[in-house]
Amino acid sequence: MALTIVPTANQVFTGVSTAGGFSFADLRNLGFFEPGEPVSLGSCFLDYTVGITSDPYDPVIGVSTYNVGVPSTGTISPTDLVGAVRELKLEISGSDSKVDLKNLAFGSEQTKNIRKTVAITTNCVITSDDPTVAALSITGGYNNLRINISGQLLGASGLGAAQGSGDDGGTGGAALSVTNTSGIGAKIQVTPTGQLKAGGGGGGAGENGVSGTSVQYNCGTYCIGKQESCRPGCCYDCGGGFYCCFNPCASTGTNTCTANGGSAGQGGTGGRGRGGDYPSGSLDGAEGTDGGANSGNGSTDGTDGGDGGAGGDYGQPGNPGGPAPSTGAGNTGGGGQPGYAITGAYGLAGFIVGVVTGILPPPVYGFTDPANATVGFAGTQQVWEFTSIGSTSMSIAKTQGVRIVVVSGGGQGQNHGSGGAGGGYVHYYENYQMQAGVWNLTVGGPGGTTTIAHDDGTKSFTASAPSNGNSAGGIAITYDDSGNGISTTVYTSKGGGGNSHVVHGPNAGGGGGGVVGGGGGGSTSGGVCWKAYPGGGDNDCSTGPYSANGGGGGAGLTVDVRISGNHTFGSGGGGAAGASGNCGGCGVGINHGPNGAGTYGRGRHHSGENQGGFIEAGQGGVFIRFLDFVP
Repeated sequence: MALTIVPTANQVFTGVSTAGGFSFADLRNLGFFEPGEPVSLGSCFLDYTVGITSDPYDPVIGVSTYNVGVPSTGTISPTDLVGAVRELKLEISGSDSKVDLKNLAFGSEQTKNIRKTVAITTNCVITSDDPTVAALSITGGYNNLRINISGQLLGASGLGAAQGSGDDGGTGGAALSVTNTSGIGAKIQVTPTGQLKAGGGGGGAGENGVSGTSVQYNCGTYCIGKQESCRPGCCYDCGGGFYCCFNPCASTGTNTCTANGGSAGQGGTGGRGRGGDYPSGSLDGAEGTDGGANSGNGSTDGTDGGDGGAGGDYGQPGNPGGPAPSTGAGNTGGGGQPGYAITGAYGLAGFIVGVVTGILPPPVYGFTDPANATVGFAGTQQVWEFTSIGSTSMSIAKTQGVRIVVVSGGGQGQNHGSGGAGGGYVHYYENYQMQAGVWNLTVGGPGGTTTIAHDDGTKSFTASAPSNGNSAGGIAITYDDSGNGISTTVYTSKGGGGNSHVVHGPNAGGGGGGVVGGGGGGSTSGGVCWKAYPGGGDNDCSTGPYSANGGGGGAGLTVDVRISGNHTFGSGGGGAAGASGNCGGCGVGINHGPNGAGTYGRGRHHSGENQGGFIEAGQGGVFIRFLDFVP
């Protein structure tokens, strides 16, 4: 079934709308103005503005052969707009493979700034049978292009690796390619019925077995020369009355034969990925072949090959090949990568409410917005780090699995004077299905509260700082892909370490508690320092030797969530050490307790008596690693 492409250009102030005069409702009904937007004739001048860098510009009246009579300056009346259009639209139905709209689309209008919309209708299915060619391509130069997807764009399947090759599976094909020589991105909308599915990666080849051991063995003898002897009674006259006798083997040698080991089994062929050219059928890889039998005499069988890996479903990677059941050759093939859902510069017109699978690079503009986050990558996974104190908002266009940490500021209180403050509260969720939409965040400073909440009020997390040397605690939950919690760990408040305090002598504070562990205790040695104290002599340090050792801050929760990898959150502040002013000259050894690891949510390290300054508590933060695809 071939594609049917129906072009539409709804012209304003034509036909029945002009029967009773020019109705401004015509402008709204034909999409010149959005619902709720005031209709203004002054906004209908011809606009030559084009997009800046990758972001398209969408004028009310763009440049088009339909709009040549519309003035760009001066005065304007309804009659100037007769026959003008807001957008040019192509409605595409039917089915086809490897479609490039470059030559089917908008002709000379393609590079002009008038809005151009390609609508893939609900009964449209476009596929590809070549992983290097997207199902639907729109190449060349275009300007102000929109693609509304209500039908199916299905990338080609990734091929499984060949038997015995040890190769990785093939990469799946892209569903949509928007390659624009002008650099301006296309705006894409996926409706509830839309399916934008990249091809699944092919399965890797199974590991080859190894050949059996060949051995050499003795397989008979052979003569080495012959010997003549002349004596009476032999058969042949040798002359002189003697007869010649023959010994057929003067000596013998041993034959050596080789018993070959069995041949190596071959790793199985990888399974084919799911794709528009392979919408059904098994994804399983083939079984590895058996190793060959030995040929006796102590030789051994070859080992069997491993099974080929299964191909990936739409937009999923293929599986690696299986290992050989016993000894293998070490050449297991990896699973093939999935194809791209979209390649090229694009933006999003709104939330993705249909099905999108495959690798999705970040949009160059549009609805997904990390606000003022620091954006980076940990491997192939994008990470957003919100560390600017204050409030902001972020948005994601599709619900997806994330690893998220929400941590309050560290505690500012004290554990009895010089003791360290407790670590902040830590929320840690693994494979949390973060809901599409707008999220509002507040990052707390030292001692402050951090919150993140969905704009619709259905989801929120709050992390509050402790008020003393005890930690605020935390929680860690791991979810399955359906959003069900499969493991939960609750971290109760951990206490600060004990203090050691000698009046008019050395003193040491305990470390503040962390999310995971309590603080260490402070310790001192020596008694009261009487030097320069009433009743004591100028050099009376007789109750020494003296020392003060602060306790270490308690352990926080370590999570691999940041761009840089592992980070520890919610550690306790170290205990401070010091001594009374009466101890001057008595040689008190001062050792402040170390802070717990990490920065975010770490408790305050206070100053010791007459010794050292404080170390401010760590601030809070929100850290999100996107596990499924680039948001």
